[in-house]
Amino acid sequence: MRSTIDTTIRLKPHLHRQAEEASRAMGLGAVSDLVETVLRDFLASRDLRAKHALMSQAAQDEGYRRELLKVGHDFASADSEGLGDDY
Repeated sequence: MRSTIDTTIRLKPHLHRQAEEASRAMGLGAVSDLVETVLRDFLASRDLRAKHALMSQAAQDEGYRRELLKVGHDFASADSEGLGDDY
C-alpha cells in the first residue's frame, strides 16, 4: 500500500510535483516513505539548521542526501516566499 505525500501532509500541487520529481530522480519511482517522513518533519520545523540536520541524518546514501538537500532548499525557498503555508 502506497502512502502519498499529498494525502499525508496535503502539499500544494506544485510542491507535491517537486517531491515526486525528486523521488524519481533518486530512482524510487514514487514518493518513498523516507522522503515523505523527511518532508513531513521538515515542513513541521521552522528551524533551518534542524531541517538541514534532519535531512542529512535521514539520508545515509550520498545521492539521497544530495537530492533531499535540493528538495529541502526548494521547500525552504517556497516557505520563505509564503508558498508552503498551506501544506
